Amino acid sequence: MSRKLFVESFIHCQKRENGRKYAKFCPADRKHGGKDIYLGVVIDEMNGVFYNRKSGGLFRFTIEGGRQELTADERGYYELVKKGYGKDTLAKMLVLDFGDVWFLDYILEDSGLKQLFSQTCLEKADTLLSLVAFRLLETGAHCYALRWLEGSYARYLYPQANISSQRISEFLVQLGTEDTKRVFFDAYIPYLKGMSGHSENVLIDSTGLPNDIHFEYSRINNHNGVVSKEARLIYVVERETGLPVYFRYVAGNIVDVSTLRTTIHQLKAQGVNVSHGILDAGYCSKKNFEALTSQGIPFLTRLPNNAVAKDLIERHGYDLCSKKYTLKYGDRLICMKRVETQVYEQNCHVYIALDVDVMQDEQKRYLEKSTETTKKGKGMTDEAMKRLGCFVMISSEMLESSEVLPLYYMRQSIEQTFDLAKNDVDLVPLRTHTEETFRGHLLLCFMSTVALMTVKRYLATRKKLKNLCAKMALKDMRFIKCDVFGRTLVMTEASKSANLIINELKLELPDVVNL
Repeated sequence: MSRKLFVESFIHCQKRENGRKYAKFCPADRKHGGKDIYLGVVIDEMNGVFYNRKSGGLFRFTIEGGRQELTADERGYYELVKKGYGKDTLAKMLVLDFGDVWFLDYILEDSGLKQLFSQTCLEKADTLLSLVAFRLLETGAHCYALRWLEGSYARYLYPQANISSQRISEFLVQLGTEDTKRVFFDAYIPYLKGMSGHSENVLIDSTGLPNDIHFEYSRINNHNGVVSKEARLIYVVERETGLPVYFRYVAGNIVDVSTLRTTIHQLKAQGVNVSHGILDAGYCSKKNFEALTSQGIPFLTRLPNNAVAKDLIERHGYDLCSKKYTLKYGDRLICMKRVETQVYEQNCHVYIALDVDVMQDEQKRYLEKSTETTKKGKGMTDEAMKRLGCFVMISSEMLESSEVLPLYYMRQSIEQTFDLAKNDVDLVPLRTHTEETFRGHLLLCFMSTVALMTVKRYLATRKKLKNLCAKMALKDMRFIKCDVFGRTLVMTEASKSANLIINELKLELPDVVNL
């Protein structure tokens, strides 16, 4: 008499040569038409959690209930396990940094930047937000980002972030595409226009990004006498708020003067109609003056120390040291004379100026050197000595002499923006190796700079916080930790400096967070 062997359904797991364990579901009736079902990589064998990219990522599978979707909290937890933390590693992380990323996320949410950034990379929004947070809260190369995430509340706040070193490179390639950049600026420009205090008065300047990357934008540059191999990064910044508006990049051997017209055209195409521009001396040229005038863009700039400036000083500066032209700018004593004349064949208001302190210092140095010079014709001529301390400002609109320097030195806003980007957001050194990742790096730094300056704007609304720099505020908030008890986070007490920020901004720090 023969007996039929009845085999129940089961899940078969097998470890392969790569060290990973894979699983398949074997139904009881597979000998009668039923087929084995491939489940994918085993994430948690005890709780039946698997990962299969082709079938939607993470899920739970049981013999009794079949496939089941994970809850949001479970998905966040197992995303970390999948990335290689291991449940033992996660269990050891019993104390996490909480206050800094919680504070930053609050400002991004409240200002609307979180939604704006997320729209740029819908499928990888958590990865983008976690990298922005890493740039602002930590320092160092991206290879340390995963370790930072392990010890931060950000791992629960951005559960689907995938910031292992290789994945970051792949993400920067995606972020660096022209399509992604357009999606971002199509949302960001209207966002700026909707802010209070917005204007289309802009500052335009460039900075060098030294690098040894082998690509077409890395070229030898001689900028103000400093020779380096670099790419040039051009930023457009709002004059009143100091917020970055737009950026572009060019090869290192392209001089500033030849980039202005393209920058203006790109701004207009992006929906920014510049109403006034303050430009560095490096952008002065006949073609740029014509372009700005033809488009009806008023501007203020300083002439470089060239033949045009020397001619204007010689023709109009003969009576500059007169009481009627004297004014104070801070601690500086300035003589400034306004004349209307043509510069580069354009009608302009020309301001011939003399900085008395600079003139005296430079004349002293000249006279000291002249006593050491014995050869005829060597050293500065007497005519050149008369121009020491002089400079020339050009405006397309008539301004009072007392208004010129305060308006022009609003250019310091863009210098501060570059300083933030380079020192606080790790714009340099460049750690990318291809043009694709380079472009993604620039956009990520632009977003991070906008986020940091938004933190600064929030602090500036409170009298007791207006002198606190944004980076220091984030460090103060980092002293707030959270103790991990399973799926419950319990906050530690805030320090005095963190309490000041919380109270002044009227924030509500939770005592407990249930995941």
